[in-house]
Amino acid sequence: PQRAESRVAWATGALSANDLAESAADFCLIQIVTGKVERVATGYTPAGYWLSPDGEKIAFLNITGKKDTWSLFDLVVVSLSTKRNQTITSGIQQGIFGLSAGWVPDSKRLVYVSAGDWFSISSTGGVPQKLTQTPDLMLGLALLQIGFWDPSGESFYFVTGNSVRKVSLTINSTTEVAKLPQKRLLGIVAPRSSGVYESPEKSGFLVVATDRKSVV
Repeated sequence: PQRAESRVAWATGALSANDLAESAADFCLIQIVTGKVERVATGYTPAGYWLSPDGEKIAFLNITGKKDTWSLFDLVVVSLSTKRNQTITSGIQQGIFGLSAGWVPDSKRLVYVSAGDWFSISSTGGVPQKLTQTPDLMLGLALLQIGFWDPSGESFYFVTGNSVRKVSLTINSTTEVAKLPQKRLLGIVAPRSSGVYESPEKSGFLVVATDRKSVV
């Protein structure tokens, strides 16, 4: 691919046709002991990618074009055992980096942001389920932390603006659980175990915030 020889000029907004061509790449597995390289997905322009909690699949956002100021993405799932690639949904609208997606702890579903709304979808495809009532366009531009789940694995937490919100996959709703007026929250800090964040319901919230003059 040309990515190794050329440098894409990343900027706010969607990728141009030339940028798409220059960003084409393959997904490969490398055996640590032997150094053997095995291509598991080719012919894509991948952005963010995520290994499932059970270690059996990889999901990634594949850049397909643009709409207004958004980049458009397909959500693709790759089985590491069969090497089968499946596009499970298309037309996802995010900022240029395509990093706002992730796995549900059961490894059977994924969540992602499109045009300011949260959605969930089965890892085998189907109709996406909208999880939010009103869009927050900052979600499409922010580099979201995804992985703060409650013990049931049916609700997750994220920060936007000056608040911490909880999204339920069971009842398709979003609630505000904490707020710091006149602050901009940057992220949640929590312990990790086996690659998964410990639930804030167990450890409480520690958030990183800024008032433009300092970080607290």
